[in-house]
Amino acid sequence: MKLNKLNTLEQSEINKIKYNKTITSNGFRILTEQLPFAESFSLGITINTGSRDDYEGLQGLAHMIEHCVFRQSKNRSGKQIAYQFESIGAYTNAFTTKEVTCFYVRALSGNFEKCLELLVDLVFNPVFDEKDVEKEKKIIIEEIKSYEDDPEEMICDYADKILFGDIPLGEPIAGSISSVKKAKADDLKKYHNEFYKPENIVISFAGNFEHEYLLDKIGDQLKEFQNEKFNSIRNNTFIYQKMDIEEVKSFQQTHILLANKIPGYNTALRYPMAALNVILGEGMSSRLYQQLREKNSLAYTIYSSLTQYTDTGSISIYSATDTKKIKKVEKLIIEELNKLIEKKILGTELDRAKEQLKSSTIMAMESMSTRMQSLAKSELLLGENEDIETTIDLINEVTLDQIKDVAEKYYNFDQWSKIVFLPE
Repeated sequence: MKLNKLNTLEQSEINKIKYNKTITSNGFRILTEQLPFAESFSLGITINTGSRDDYEGLQGLAHMIEHCVFRQSKNRSGKQIAYQFESIGAYTNAFTTKEVTCFYVRALSGNFEKCLELLVDLVFNPVFDEKDVEKEKKIIIEEIKSYEDDPEEMICDYADKILFGDIPLGEPIAGSISSVKKAKADDLKKYHNEFYKPENIVISFAGNFEHEYLLDKIGDQLKEFQNEKFNSIRNNTFIYQKMDIEEVKSFQQTHILLANKIPGYNTALRYPMAALNVILGEGMSSRLYQQLREKNSLAYTIYSSLTQYTDTGSISIYSATDTKKIKKVEKLIIEELNKLIEKKILGTELDRAKEQLKSSTIMAMESMSTRMQSLAKSELLLGENEDIETTIDLINEVTLDQIKDVAEKYYNFDQWSKIVFLPE
């Protein structure tokens, strides 16, 4: 079935979904999506701060706070936090990106009020005890070491450094071992006090509750907060210049990554960029996969990826292969980039890319946690809710002329940086 239009059953279910947004008197944005068919829910508290907001010299601070809040709150020990969530069958977790920190819980609807109270307690009432912070630093250092054992992670960090330079956006989310060691409990307290303010926070919910009920329950938990003006200034002044890096590493294969800088998420070319990325290197039918893996058997891993932040982003191509094959891999990748600009992109390729984008969008929305996170993402990146029908329409509207425009602007190899890791 083509996904140009949602089928009747999907459409009837979508029509029952109710989206609401309220900004409370003390500044919190509460976004809810009522799903009448849901027996579970996902609740998230998303703070509009990530590693790009880390203090100078203390890279990894936002990520460290995400870890440390689970250690102890004013009302509970870390053990009690874990036990009380799991005693009602709830799953709770958190993640830090370069731009946001999100704490969330997924549980059955009957346990909503308890989960809400627990989540609010750990996010807003953390106790940053120096001993706990020192313990968590050891865990984070091991996490950093695991990244350094992963060539894909490491080579992407190198690319970010080239594309975004010395501004925080160019640093790894977890920071470095030296920056983590420098951080003290007082640094975490200062950062938490500065960024965890109502105006900088989105609370999103997906499940089967009325918006007014959620406003009442969430508002009751957050009534003590004052409405404080929050101004976020993010540095994106680094001017990217193409660079080639080649280093010897203790890996078994040679790893190559090509990367270029692109505009941020809120651009008219967002979906044309996504479609072109699918055509080039996302999936088994993509040009890179077919040329390098299927036709020439040069690599097990070959793909392209697209990353977009509020005001900037990147496109990259990654592959790993035997050292003797790396020159041919690079040559074929460059040829595929040139073909995007010099030769006609077929309508059938664009149609296939659209179907893949629409399918992945619809299937992802079957996850309650994804729906919850999507509400927060749209609010923070676009300032409004982009529902699934709007997304499908925007994908359908992508044209071959737009694809060609993106290719000519951003896929010229002369603009791309290259990083190569050679095995010892």
